[in-house]
Amino acid sequence: MIVKSKGPDKLFGRYNELVLLLLAFVLTTVVGGMLTYAFQTKARANEEHSARLQADLARASQVSEEISRTLDRRLYRTRVLLWAMKDDARDKDLSVARDDYRAALADWNENLNRRYSLAEYSFGRPMRITLEDGLTASFLAIHKEIDDCLRKAGTCDRTKIETLEDVINDLNLNVYRYDTQMLSLIRAGTVGSFLSPPVPLPDRFDMIVFLDHWQTLIGATAGGLMGVVGALIVASRATRRERRIAASALLPELMSFRGAHESLEERARASQFSRTEVEKATCRSLVRVQPPAVILHSPALGQLSDIDARLYAHLNHCELIHRYFERGLAEFERMDNDAKAPMPAANIAESEERLQKKAADVVTNWHLVAEHASLANYYLDRFIFRRWPAWAFKLRMRFLPNDLDQRSKHLLKTGELLRDKDAKPSIDEDKPI
Repeated sequence: MIVKSKGPDKLFGRYNELVLLLLAFVLTTVVGGMLTYAFQTKARANEEHSARLQADLARASQVSEEISRTLDRRLYRTRVLLWAMKDDARDKDLSVARDDYRAALADWNENLNRRYSLAEYSFGRPMRITLEDGLTASFLAIHKEIDDCLRKAGTCDRTKIETLEDVINDLNLNVYRYDTQMLSLIRAGTVGSFLSPPVPLPDRFDMIVFLDHWQTLIGATAGGLMGVVGALIVASRATRRERRIAASALLPELMSFRGAHESLEERARASQFSRTEVEKATCRSLVRVQPPAVILHSPALGQLSDIDARLYAHLNHCELIHRYFERGLAEFERMDNDAKAPMPAANIAESEERLQKKAADVVTNWHLVAEHASLANYYLDRFIFRRWPAWAFKLRMRFLPNDLDQRSKHLLKTGELLRDKDAKPSIDEDKPI
């Protein structure tokens, strides 16, 4: 009688595995999904905040540069006009100074409201009020005095001009302070939509929010389940697409192996050569026209490894045997060329024997490569390029195996081909493929 040793008691008894699975689902899907959502939401908010801040900083820099340049230009043109009036400049020089001053004044007045609105948006209402009621009003007062002097030529004495110069010097300091304040706001990042914090919503009871707080776990669970299902669907489609691409790239090479092998076999059946001559002629034909094998030796086979064990076994054997086949075919070509060179009569028999042995090895590997390629082609067609699900083909292959299924089973089990033993292969080496 077999006595079973009593193991340690499980935490949840007979439902230990199920409870652990549910706990794993809750911790990984629900809690993980909630944490992921929270971090993603925060990261998205930070990204949007950073992008909006950069845009507002760039706009504020442009506004600051435009306002500062305009203020300095008008201030300088006013100084030049006062200097011309103070020095009793010639009419031509005075006319030039007046024209420059009027150009600066026209540029200021043409964009006055736009600059007010830009200043308020980028730097706030206090900065706009300072620009409008402080700097602009000072410029307007100075303009009235200058205009009065120009209209009443000869009545504007030097004392009044010097007083205006003192006013302009004070205004220059105010313009400098205003520029400094704009740069300080830009440096602090309190420009545009970041001038003040958002106004909080009024704290009131909301039934929908209250219920949402209680149903967060249920919603997160449902969302986690839908996320798992959606992720599985997306991953399945992506994996299927990658497999189809890899199979589509590999399929022409497998078909070329199969086509070349069938062509050589058909010519062999139509010929009356001996077996050794058939093998050497086959090798010579393969030297002339060898099917390409680029994808077969690439990492693309790894994408087809988990479809079916038989498919991957055939592809792996085909790739491995093909390497030995290529190496043996290159050695056969070298030995065949050496055999054509003049040599002593005693060495001819030995060279021919070595050549026949090498040809037999190459042809054996060639048959195995072609058989593995044909069977891999068969499984690729069933598991990837057909619309029926793979499990249906696996059931049919298990309970109703056809000739290809039997050949695959025999080849993978014994490493030998399952073929008719009465067939007599022969080939004409002079007949082109």
